[in-house]
Amino acid sequence: MAQFYTKNGENYEEVQGFTQTEVDEIVGKRLERERAKYADYTDLKSKVESLNSEKSEFENKLAEISAQKDDLAKQLEQAKLSAEKTNLLREFNISPELEEFVTGANAEEMRARAEKLSRSTAKAISIDKQQKPEPKHSEFGEVAHSLFGPKKD
Repeated sequence: MAQFYTKNGENYEEVQGFTQTEVDEIVGKRLERERAKYADYTDLKSKVESLNSEKSEFENKLAEISAQKDDLAKQLEQAKLSAEKTNLLREFNISPELEEFVTGANAEEMRARAEKLSRSTAKAISIDKQQKPEPKHSEFGEVAHSLFGPKKD
């Protein structure tokens, strides 16, 4: 420490002070202590950057897998609806040519349309289940039958 004098009114008083070299030394030591606190800052910064890049990679993979999961869920739902449609066609005896008319977003809608289509086609296609009457044979018919054989329909 250096001794300095200051004027206080008419009198001079002795004051303790620091020289420039002492101030430089004090500040230097303080800076070293402060730098020591943050000595691993660059290491920590590189680790954070590495973790951020890994995080973004994982987020991208997660988004990709999530999209795949959604696609598979849609495919599964479509497969279930297709299987349900096949069962409905079989249940209501609807021909495969009419399959395109059995549609719907879910099984209930498809069932309603299949029932409606089944009722419509049953009314439109009325099969006559009566037997054909036996043909009457005449003399000419018997002669033709003996010459040419039985008549083919």
